[in-house]
Amino acid sequence: MALITPFGKDGVAERMVSVAMEQFVAVTELMAELVRQIEAGEVPAPGDAKRTVAEYRATIRMAMEERQRLEDKLKTANGVVGGHALDFDAARDEIRRRLARLRAAGGGGEVSG
Repeated sequence: MALITPFGKDGVAERMVSVAMEQFVAVTELMAELVRQIEAGEVPAPGDAKRTVAEYRATIRMAMEERQRLEDKLKTANGVVGGHALDFDAARDEIRRRLARLRAAGGGGEVSG
């Protein structure tokens, strides 16, 4: 039986998530620099600082929501529920092999399948 992970064999989905994560890290680093500037008093007016911090929080929230949507779409596209999906064809093959071994071991009679 094969276990299908959220990312397909081609790796495209995994690369997409990797790029999204890199962008998320870049935004976070830029915002950390902005916070440093605010703390150093380099932002001229308190109103600007408050607005900038609010925009930062909204941007981070939006990025996190987008990342979650991307992960959910990838899982749905790959038939993943609860983190993993089963390859039912492989599971059927495995069951048939085991039944054949039981028949070969004797006494099993006829088994439908």
